[in-house]
Order: sequence, then structure tokens, then C-alpha cells
Amino acid sequence: MLQSFVDGIMQRQIDDHRAPGGVVAIVKNGRLLYAQGYGYADVENRTPVMADSTLFRIGSCSKVFTATAAMQLVEQGRLGLDMDVNVYLKDYKVPDSGYGPITLRELMVHSAGFEVQDACGKSLVIDPAKMPSLQNYVSQDMPARVRPPGEATSYSNYGVALEGYLIQQVTGVSYDLYLDQNVFAPLGMYNSTSRQPVPNDLEVRLAKGYTYSSNGYHMGSFEYVVPSPAGSISATATDLAHFMIARLDGGQYDNKSILNRSTNALMLTREYSNDPRLYGMAYGMVETGLNGKRALVKTGDTLLFHSEICLLPDEDLGIFVSFNGDGGAQACQNVVQGLFDRYYPASNLLVPVPMDGYQERAQGYAGTYYSTRTAYTTLEKIVGGLSQQYDVMANPNGSISILGHTFVEVAPLYFEELNGTNRMVFREDANGRIQYLFVGSDPEGGSLVKADWYQTMSFHLALLAICMLVFLSALIAWPISWLLRRRKHRVPDRTQAVARWIAAIAILLDIGLVIGFLLLLTTAYNDIAYGVPPVLLIVLTLPILAVLFTIGAISFTVLAWIRRFWSLPSRIHYIFVTIALVAFLWFLNYWNLLGYKF
Repeated sequence: MLQSFVDGIMQRQIDDHRAPGGVVAIVKNGRLLYAQGYGYADVENRTPVMADSTLFRIGSCSKVFTATAAMQLVEQGRLGLDMDVNVYLKDYKVPDSGYGPITLRELMVHSAGFEVQDACGKSLVIDPAKMPSLQNYVSQDMPARVRPPGEATSYSNYGVALEGYLIQQVTGVSYDLYLDQNVFAPLGMYNSTSRQPVPNDLEVRLAKGYTYSSNGYHMGSFEYVVPSPAGSISATATDLAHFMIARLDGGQYDNKSILNRSTNALMLTREYSNDPRLYGMAYGMVETGLNGKRALVKTGDTLLFHSEICLLPDEDLGIFVSFNGDGGAQACQNVVQGLFDRYYPASNLLVPVPMDGYQERAQGYAGTYYSTRTAYTTLEKIVGGLSQQYDVMANPNGSISILGHTFVEVAPLYFEELNGTNRMVFREDANGRIQYLFVGSDPEGGSLVKADWYQTMSFHLALLAICMLVFLSALIAWPISWLLRRRKHRVPDRTQAVARWIAAIAILLDIGLVIGFLLLLTTAYNDIAYGVPPVLLIVLTLPILAVLFTIGAISFTVLAWIRRFWSLPSRIHYIFVTIALVAFLWFLNYWNLLGYKF
């Protein structure tokens, strides 16, 4: 019965999400309950997926293994959970940046306070020549520290890479070799590796990753994970079953131990939460609720592979699922949720009871919020602005809504969902102003910061629209003015002509930047994810040139008003154009698009 249900839901996901193939493994009460492959590991050669021999790239599910390895060294007293990581770093130090030391504990629960740094080859590359060593990556590509450690969760691949580098520093062996000897070998995971590229004896059984378009599947290149301890592992489903059994059974598998029971139990408990009333973070995994059951999950995504590990310690149940297509992320969630809906159906929902005065308080929470999982100092910031800002709206009945879900306040700053199970908590700063919003179902990525008016995407889109309208007015009005003067045989004002040409060139450069960047985001997103394509360098050069011409426009504006050049309407229009040019440069600088900020 289980087999037919799992087979059905896996095949539906492959069909619905255009994944060439997938694999699932389910463990229960210390044994493998079911493992099966579906579809193709290699579409061109029609190689079927086999649960016990086909390797899948498991992406960020690798973080669970890195945390396990680090906790082995904590057991041995070679790493301390609350020691400054700089104590263990021999060849470079994490700068204080005014925020104080960072500890291993904070790295493992994603609360160290680093900005996101994933695009432009900082997370994935396909050219092996651009793959740095772990030492070079952590020492030379450190993202900015943007908040005090322990203040809020903010997902960080760099933080987990630093965990892996600490393992190298205290053991004197590579991260890959350490996992081979201390995790994979004891668990009999002989079809697993963190090495990149995958060793030859395993490479022949590695599933290919695919994208899908209207004309079929397109095989992608091998994706090198730059922060390797955060996502480099390739493994079979049955090997993952060994690991899940060990994590659910006191750190043991087949009479071999990778952790003592107390350490393993610690790794299955909540270690950090943005608020005690919400789910939180365990070491290497995320605590959440599925149909009322406490679960520990970890998703793993590259551009081509998508995976998920789900552990239910109270039920002694583990689920691993993976797909080798770019639509697999939603497919993984659907499989896990489908299994829960079938075997652990949700109980009746309790209706939340609002606190007194909740209707008067609702408006105080309204506004725009942005994810802590964003960039602050690189051009990747614009991606967060476009996709990770969320509006909280106050409703007439005193409830508030976000992303189609409606909540009521049941205690000060604490909200429960109507017709759902989610919870949210707001946090105030020292002055009593709303600073954070924490979404209970997603402690890893659901930390949101209240945006000031000038940080909202609506403000920036309005500013961009106004600038473009002013630019277009100049590009339309000035040629018409020139033609009218020529028809009337009037001598053109040379100063005005030069001023307009300078401003027009700045305008065309700015418009070229907007068009070029939007085309890159929509047609070459993967190229930007894997590195810095030459066309991106060309596009980013345009506003640098525009700065020079904008300075020229400012100079002519000042000169025109001092010496009263041109007619009054011409001067007024030109000053508006100049203001728009300056405003646009501010816009670019805010989103780190002025210069080469990778």
C-alpha cells in the first residue's frame, strides 16, 4: 500500500514539474522501509534512476553532514560551541566589524549575522578553473557582517563553509577526507562523496541535471558548489537512508557509531529560536511543524537538483527525496506533504482567540518587510529587492495579512493564523518601533526586517518610473525643438545644443543599463548565478560612463542659471532632467549597480 502511494505521488511530481527523474527513501524504526528510483538519470541514454546506485547532488542537505562532523569534534573537545572561531583560525581572522566574536554555535544555527553572497559565482560555478580552495574561499570571499551574532536567523552558505574550514584547521586533514573517514565509512555510505568533481568510480553513476523548456530537456553542466561544506555532497538514496537511521537511532547504524547518544539527542533538539513561541533551528536542520507533528527538515537546491531530508524523531521516521530537474523544489515539498497528509493527517484547527484591543493595534504592524537573507554590499541586493520584500496589510476587521495568509493578534506582538497553523511574532527595538517579523513555519528564511520608506521596492519603482518619464521627455522634446528651429531657419544655441547632447548621452547610457540588466535577469539568470558573464561587465560600465556625463549636465545646469542661458522653460526642463540623472545614480548606487560590486 505504501509502495503504490509513493510510486503514484513521485510519478505525478515528475510529470507536473518536468523533472527527468527522482528518488525517494523512507526509513522507520531503524530500518529501510522503502526506496525507489523513478524516471531517468540520463535522458539521452535513457538510463533509469536506481535508488541504490544512482547518485544525486543533494545541495544544502550537505549542511546536516557538516554539522554532524563538527559535533564529533565538539565531543572530542577539539572544538567548542561557544568559543570565538578566531581561536581556531590560523591563517586569517574574522573581523570584529563592531559586532563582537562569532561562535561555532551561531554558525550552525545561521545566526552569525553575515549578509547573503550567492550570485556571480560565489555559490555555484561550472568552470573548474574558477573553483577556489576552501581556504581561499573563506579567507578571500567573506561576506559583510551586517548584524550582531545571535540577533536573528539569516541563512548563510558562507557560515557553513567556515564550519567546514574549522574542521580542516583542527584536524589537519581536508574536509572531504574527514567526511570519508568519519561519517561515510562508518555508516557504509560507499556511494557518497563530498568531492568535486565526483571521483571516476562514482561519476559514471551520477545523475545528470536538467532544465526544461518547450523544446524538451536540456542537460546542464556539473555544478561546483563554491562553499563546498554547504552543499557539495553527491549520494544515493539508500546511503542517505543509512544516515537518517543513524540520526534517529542515537547516532548508530549497523553497530557503528558516528555520535554518542547524548550528542545526537542534542542535535535533534531546538538550539535557537527567534522567539520561544516559534519553531527554531537545530544544529544543521530546521525545526518545523507538518500536520501538527514536530519535524526537522533540510532542503537542498542547486539550479539543477533539488532535495529534502525530513526527520520525525518522535515517530522514528525519516524521508529523503530528490529530483534532477530545475522544477524539483516544489516537487520535493509536495512529496513530503503528501506523505504526511496520507499517514499523519492534520487534526481539526483551533480557532485563535484575539487579545483585547487587537483591532486598534493592527495598523501599527502594517508595512513592507524584507528578508534577512539578502545582500547588502553587492549587486545581488537587487534580486532580494525584487523577490524578497513582503507587504503586511491591516484589514478592516483588525486582522493582518501577508502572502495570502491572515493572522490575528492573540498576545502582544504574537499572531496566530486564521484557518491555518502558522504563527508570527513581531519584535520591537529599544525605542518601541517594530524592527523584525519572524514567521514561525520558516525559522531559516522567515526572518524579516521592517523596511523604511526609502528601502521599499514600491518607492524605488516609482522613482525609476519618474526618472524614465523625465528621460523620455528629453529624448522626445529636444529633437522636436531642434527640428522646429531648423524649419524656422533659426540659429541653434550652441551652448544649449552641447548641454542637451551631454545630458542625452547620460540618459541613453542609463536606459541602456536598465534594458541590459533586465534582459540579463530574464534570459541569462543561470549565467549570472554561475559567474560574471562579459556582457554583465559591459552593462555595468554604462552607468560609470553616465556619471561623467551627469557631472557635465550638472555643470551646464549651474552655468545656465548663473548666466541666464536659454529660455526660462528650457532651463526649468533641463534642471528637472539633471535632477532625474542624479536621482537615477542614487538609485543605482543603492542597489549596488554603480560599479563592479560582485
